[in-house]
Amino acid sequence: FMIQVRVKPFTAADFTEILYRTQNFQRVSLAPVCDQKMVLEIRQFIHDNVHMSAELREFMGKVAETINKIDGSGLLQHVRAKLGFTDNEEFLKPGSWPVSGRSFPHWEGAPRSLAAMRYRDYGTLADAQKVLLPMIRHRMQFMPNALSEPSREKVRGEFRDRFGGTGKT
Repeated sequence: FMIQVRVKPFTAADFTEILYRTQNFQRVSLAPVCDQKMVLEIRQFIHDNVHMSAELREFMGKVAETINKIDGSGLLQHVRAKLGFTDNEEFLKPGSWPVSGRSFPHWEGAPRSLAAMRYRDYGTLADAQKVLLPMIRHRMQFMPNALSEPSREKVRGEFRDRFGGTGKT
């Protein structure tokens, strides 16, 4: 998966609606809207026609490197201290790379697609920023005890204090 999509929690009415919508699922007739060939053609069209500047690509590379060093960069030091983690304790799961060599091209593809949906033939910094958080959110793998509910509130408070906003992400 390329990105994580967040949705509000389901209500009882939502769950009930799911049951009604799925009870006759076997009788639903779905018609394809396109085939694999068309999907590949669309991908190629976007790749060939929506451009990303060299400056934006270099910036994205620097951001990716910084994100991957987040636990050793000092950014999480205050968070580690508030949660009672020592420097030797794992905070992120071993092998947790928010941006990998395999996922990084997706970070370029997502803003290209967003630009195309907005009828532009170029990607912008705003496009790259818009898709970054959903892309890395599902790739950050914290140790189970790092994100208990009391820990989450401490982390939210730390990020609210340092960066403003809600501190939820």
